Amino acid sequence: MTVQRRLAASLFATVLLVMPAGAQAASLTVPSAKACYGSRDRLPLAGSGYTPGQKVNIAVDGQTIPIDVTADASGNILAALRVGSIAQSERLATFTGTDASNAANSASAQARVSQLKVGIRPRSGNPNRPRRIRSRGWTARGSQLYAHVRRGRYRRNFPVGRLKGACRTSSKRVRLFPRGVRPGTYKVHFDTYRRFRKTRRQRLTFDVTIFRTVRRSSASGASGSSLTERWKRVDSPGTESFAG
Repeated sequence: MTVQRRLAASLFATVLLVMPAGAQAASLTVPSAKACYGSRDRLPLAGSGYTPGQKVNIAVDGQTIPIDVTADASGNILAALRVGSIAQSERLATFTGTDASNAANSASAQARVSQLKVGIRPRSGNPNRPRRIRSRGWTARGSQLYAHVRRGRYRRNFPVGRLKGACRTSSKRVRLFPRGVRPGTYKVHFDTYRRFRKTRRQRLTFDVTIFRTVRRSSASGASGSSLTERWKRVDSPGTESFAG
């Protein structure tokens, strides 16, 4: 054996000696993955190959989030992230787990996430006319979106769109307010339940103010009135995109 070969063999043996027993590269997965995760869902992460007893930092799209995760005696981790407010309508998010004691030991996994959103057009003018309702992100349960209209003793619950696709989207023209509706401020709640409850995990709420406007004709001097409306989003989702 030449001097060079003996030196190379010696260096290789030294590397083997300094590597910890059972050392392995980290891995990260999203077990039992749903097709899409929406607001207030729990997104699970499972990993292995981390330093036993050491903290593992979790990041979403490169941004570290406030969650305490520690590897067990076998180097495994299990975490559940709470999905909060998401800026984009829908995206494929990357989740990364990095060994706090060895930044080179890192692994990533991906999952599709969606904003919880309801869009109404038009949001002004005659409240009796049909309007287009588009929504997405209803990933908690159900295949039908419902609207619940409330004002005092006034109650109305009705379906406003069939949910389709991975991130549960819908689009339908419906009439939210019947003819003869009275002026006032109404609460309009959207969720995926036939019956309304304030405790639903995924719910969006709007204040809709219906008021009477008076118009006077400059030519004849005659006046008339009509109803119009104004919409305002009143619930506020969490400020963190993801948390423990």
